[in-house]
Amino acid sequence: MKKLVLLLICLMLAFISEAKDKVYLQEHLVKGVNKLTQDMLPARGANKIYVIQYDYLVDGTLIIPQNSELFFDGGSISGGVLSCSTKVDLVNPSFDNSILDFDTDFDDLFSLFNDFQSTLDYAVKYKKNINLYNRTIKVKTKLFVDKPIGNNIDPYNTTISNGRIILTDGKFLFSSRITHDKFPVSQYINFENIAFSKENKNEGYIFEDNIFHRIKLVNCSVDGINLACTDKYISSFMLIGCTIEHISGTFFTCKDAYGLNIVDNIMQSNFNATMFVVNGIANGCRFTNNTCENCGKFLKYYTAKGLSIENNYFENINEGIIEGTYSGYSQDYIARGVNISNNFCYISNKYLKDNYYYVVWPSVTGGVCMGNYDASAHGSSFLNSIYNDIFDRTADYALQVPHSGVDPKVYVNTEEGKVNQALKNARSIPIGTMLLDPWCETPVKICVKAGNYATAQFIPLNQGAKIENVTTKKRPTKGLYIGYMIFDTTLKLPLWWTGDKSAGKTGWVDATGNNR
Repeated sequence: MKKLVLLLICLMLAFISEAKDKVYLQEHLVKGVNKLTQDMLPARGANKIYVIQYDYLVDGTLIIPQNSELFFDGGSISGGVLSCSTKVDLVNPSFDNSILDFDTDFDDLFSLFNDFQSTLDYAVKYKKNINLYNRTIKVKTKLFVDKPIGNNIDPYNTTISNGRIILTDGKFLFSSRITHDKFPVSQYINFENIAFSKENKNEGYIFEDNIFHRIKLVNCSVDGINLACTDKYISSFMLIGCTIEHISGTFFTCKDAYGLNIVDNIMQSNFNATMFVVNGIANGCRFTNNTCENCGKFLKYYTAKGLSIENNYFENINEGIIEGTYSGYSQDYIARGVNISNNFCYISNKYLKDNYYYVVWPSVTGGVCMGNYDASAHGSSFLNSIYNDIFDRTADYALQVPHSGVDPKVYVNTEEGKVNQALKNARSIPIGTMLLDPWCETPVKICVKAGNYATAQFIPLNQGAKIENVTTKKRPTKGLYIGYMIFDTTLKLPLWWTGDKSAGKTGWVDATGNNR
């Protein structure tokens, strides 16, 4: 019993000895300015609580006594550098343009503030990173990241790492207090080893509309919450090595995309979800080495200027894997430099309907789709073809039959039998579709009368023919043969000679067979 009493007494003495005395800092006016100086925070003042009731200005550097606490009770500190060689507790911190100079071994910024918004504000302002050390942050009202863009802004990265961030209410995890109009306002933010999720059943996003760009998620998990939805452009959004699950709706939507990099991710969602939508131009975007299973569509884009989709694994994408939607001839919107290669796909028979297409192309020039493998039960070959010039987005069962535009040099890079089989499956073969000589890989026939495989008419292609660019008034009248092609610069359309000038016809038809 005596030993127990002695132990309790020792513990009480230890607690008393560790208790910190409170020091109420008083006003210190120097030429009318209330200043906080080193003699108010002496080195011998370790293990104390300094209560800040007034607004102080700091000139130069102040060394904070060891193992002390700054308790902000209505006051604030502005300016200067506060040097903390050991851990310093901050309670209700209020700083304005002050810099906390942490010891190099101290990186637990969150423990100083014990409030994530305050931690975030300080990290952004003073170029610090936030290591959550496996903490869970529950977000009821959206968090603000205020990192403005501009030519004079230092492009440093703020990294938030190692924890869980859960949306418990509202629609967005991260927003910004900076006014934005035409352009995103917050940038250079990295998330590493963060688990994002939401607890409510409402639609939720990690980033608010129209605000963020130059964002990187590395080795993160995203469960049931979407990434972003914006009607403006984004730049340099990167998902690298992330796990994305239980997505509904659309995971990521934007207008134009610059440098969207989706690499080495594992994605699984419900069967109605679309993973990525670019409603404008996909500029220099890359989708590489991803696994995507059980979703509605992987990628839908309007058009592209440099788009690479390669080395991905697709399984049971039930509304088609990749779809480009632009179908006109405007030089500003014709897709250029689209590469779909070395992908593996498996689609269960129950998802293969008459209107199912692996790839639906926009109007494109310089499109490559080759080296892909289809392991689906129906045995149809995945689209493998090279498009050197413009064609429409008429689609077929497994192979989208191209229609030539300005220059009818379209190469279908498969064996002749497979090409013919794909054409046999086609519901409509447009004028200008090329047939390939499988031995020399050059087009040898051109479709001059649209129809299905049984009714479409093909004629030998004159390899020496040169496509003329002429006005309507200067269309050629000599040396014509059925299938002869020109580009009418007045109509801005490719035309083919049919020889039919009956009943007021000109003998020239467009890609749809209409007299021109």
